[in-house]
Amino acid sequence: MSSIAEALASMIGADRVASDADALNARRYDQWAVKHLRDWRGETVPAPGCVVRPGSVEDVQKIVRLAAEKRVSLIPFGLGSGVCGGIEPTPDAILLDMSGMNRVRYCQTAFKRDPRSASKKDPLADMMGVC
Repeated sequence: MSSIAEALASMIGADRVASDADALNARRYDQWAVKHLRDWRGETVPAPGCVVRPGSVEDVQKIVRLAAEKRVSLIPFGLGSGVCGGIEPTPDAILLDMSGMNRVRYCQTAFKRDPRSASKKDPLADMMGVC
């Protein structure tokens, strides 16, 4: 995972990528009681390979593209308030900490994509609504 973390650091800045034990342990789970119980009982609760905190839509796009290119799992993390066990990191996954994103640029209430209007240049940007 260190090569992925290094690639991410060079793309979006080293201050936005964390792979130290404290940062990884802080993002092992959300508020799901089962994970807290497992941790309390001393069971292994895996941490992600690295935590990235994008500062812009462009950073998110770069991270998603790298994860897709390297075929690495990408786990979105909001504020960790989920209670359904949505955070299931593995040591080979990138955890995408979205807590630094503080405004809504675009909101699409229903996803309808007409393939005739898709950009051949950057289909990911079309899907994210930032073309």
